[in-house]
Amino acid sequence: MSTIKCKGFTLLETVIYIALLSVILTGLLVSVYPLFTGTERINAKVTAEGEAAFILRKVAWMLSDATAVTSPAFAGALSSTFRVVRYSGSPVIMRLNPTTGELEISEDDGVSYLLLTASRVKVENFEVTRTAPSGQTLISVEFDINGQHVGPWQKYLHL
Repeated sequence: MSTIKCKGFTLLETVIYIALLSVILTGLLVSVYPLFTGTERINAKVTAEGEAAFILRKVAWMLSDATAVTSPAFAGALSSTFRVVRYSGSPVIMRLNPTTGELEISEDDGVSYLLLTASRVKVENFEVTRTAPSGQTLISVEFDINGQHVGPWQKYLHL
């Protein structure tokens, strides 16, 4: 008498292997998903920090050879528009566009404006304060960018 040996898996063994495989894949997905979402958050934060640094460099450039600050106009004033007359005599205006939430700059006294920020970045609460402690002019700039508060960034002027 000869015996026939069947090689292979029974249906019950196959169901058990599929269940084990699904548990392993679920555990893997649960552990890897936060890595993907964390990367997105880090990219958004790095973008916001880069844009904030660029805005502050533009403010420093505006003030680098300023002969007058016309907005905010007087000590103790707060404004969402920053207007500086540079040594060359040309006024430079930085403002927050209230409809788009984008920061804009004009080098032709407000005739045309250029965007300072990328479209994926939203700037809110752009505030420029002018104070005069000890007789010197102090300009203070602060704003929120993608929900992160930046500032106050301050610079003394000798006008």
